[in-house]
Amino acid sequence: MRFYLIEDIKQGTLQWHEWRRGVIGSSEASIIMGENRWTNRQRLMDEKLGLVKPFAGNQATQQGDALKPKAIKALATHFNEKLKATIVQDAEEPCLAASLDAINENQDQIFEIKCGLKTYESVNRTGQVPSYYFAQLQHMLMVTQMESLIFAVYQPGKKLLVSEVPRNDSYIEILRHEELEFADDLHARGLRIQSDFRGYEVSNLIPEQEIEEILEIPKKVGWITEDGLTHYWDGESYIEGKEAGLYEIENSLQYWNGEEWFIPTKVKNYDLNGQVLFWNGKNWEYKVSDEIKKRNFILRFFRIYRD
Repeated sequence: MRFYLIEDIKQGTLQWHEWRRGVIGSSEASIIMGENRWTNRQRLMDEKLGLVKPFAGNQATQQGDALKPKAIKALATHFNEKLKATIVQDAEEPCLAASLDAINENQDQIFEIKCGLKTYESVNRTGQVPSYYFAQLQHMLMVTQMESLIFAVYQPGKKLLVSEVPRNDSYIEILRHEELEFADDLHARGLRIQSDFRGYEVSNLIPEQEIEEILEIPKKVGWITEDGLTHYWDGESYIEGKEAGLYEIENSLQYWNGEEWFIPTKVKNYDLNGQVLFWNGKNWEYKVSDEIKKRNFILRFFRIYRD
């Protein structure tokens, strides 16, 4: 989840209409994707360029807008949440935005509300969100980087219909490409496309610096002691042995005991898994122990005496 929340523009005002000209909004997604049966890309482009008058709504849309406040109140009661309408902007592309019917107080859940009678009857009968809303809803999820949203259908005196709509990443990838291409075409024709971020950023993503602190990723190559165990960091990952034994690290022999790299504090011989090795303070050497030296001396003396 990551987006910019804009609170200084109110939906429905002249300022909002002017703002919408320079951005790609959710209601335009199906048009750009060629999935809108009432209009097309060229008509939308002409509207944004001021060549034709934009759709001003009809009786059905006006009735829907009039019911929105009651619908939001009913939805807030249903979810026991404080909801409000708002405008959001993509965190990476300023020209992608969405006017949301509602967002909760924690800013981690968004809502799209429909108040048309035909939509209510369709959803009530099929239990499915009409396919012609798919692009609009995926645009909202794209802009907010959320995993799902709540789709609600309201009619006075009737049961509130609510369903959760998940994001579709494969569709969003195509949608994003088409919308940015459309924005580039508008810019090439002289329209000033929104290029600045407004409002303030909302995110549940952990900054890279905090991730490194949480994971305690070493910044330098070398030996690291963590939780009492000695590890070696090569700049990208921790180096470990497949099984207990000697391994070459930075042109020196080091011993992996199966859990950590064994680096003694004293220079002397050590019995490592039945093998006597000598630690010289920097790396391991194959060296005969004093006990073996004594045994070899006795054997040599015996041979000399016998001869």
